[in-house]
Amino acid sequence: MKNIPHWKSYRTRRFELRPYKMSDYDTWRAAYVDRLPKQNRWDRAPMDPHQCRRSDFQTLLRRHHSMARRDLTYVYGAFLKKNSTLVGTIDIHVICRRHYQMANLGYQIHNRYWRNGYGTEAARAGLKIGFSHLKLNRLE
Repeated sequence: MKNIPHWKSYRTRRFELRPYKMSDYDTWRAAYVDRLPKQNRWDRAPMDPHQCRRSDFQTLLRRHHSMARRDLTYVYGAFLKKNSTLVGTIDIHVICRRHYQMANLGYQIHNRYWRNGYGTEAARAGLKIGFSHLKLNRLE
């Protein structure tokens, strides 16, 4: 599918969901380095600060931009509107366009922000983005 503006942002009651930009580096780094210790087997531990360099973030941005431009994957940071804190991410990975128009929806809320309803709010926004913006018929 062509001409999908992958840089567009979306608003919910508490979030601005949008692709990362270079000016997000500090909040992105803080979100991954300052996590609480791993809470369960599905959670991730805090990242090593040496793996969160500005150059790593720049590479990540290029990869996200390239995947969105090719209509493969769309990644949106979930930033709190009140203070721009990054609390999580949603991604939509397009499986098949043609007549199926289907994709996988994923979301991650950093463990420091669990139990606030952010996962539900982010997932609902992901569904709206997928169905309304990306014109998908099925999200799993």
